[in-house]
Amino acid sequence: MFLLDASAVLTHLLNEEGKPEVSKYLRRDPAISTVNLAEVILRLQRDQLTLPATINDLLAGGGMKVLPFLRRELSVLAELKVPTSSGLSLGDKVCLATAVAHHCPVVTADRSWLKLELPIEVICIR
Repeated sequence: MFLLDASAVLTHLLNEEGKPEVSKYLRRDPAISTVNLAEVILRLQRDQLTLPATINDLLAGGGMKVLPFLRRELSVLAELKVPTSSGLSLGDKVCLATAVAHHCPVVTADRSWLKLELPIEVICIR
């Protein structure tokens, strides 16, 4: 399983640089956390780019799993040693905690994640 963060999914949906790289992972047991999916939806709404059919295709047709953010993930979040100077948002930290909890690589467009010391692989698409 590969966990995609909101930036990776938005790269794919908005045809941004890195889309071909994201597409590879969408064919390889993709997943997203409920929190990051909410980020994607809110970003599309904010930019008035609501693409419900595209999101449904991505989730149903693409076979993307949606992972809940529950007690296990919350415990990992509390234990993550991410420096406050990293500038990570709550959504970023939730994504990383979810990846660690599920022992899977995380796919992102955020290069700063590569500098973090994490027990999971970080794959940057740009």
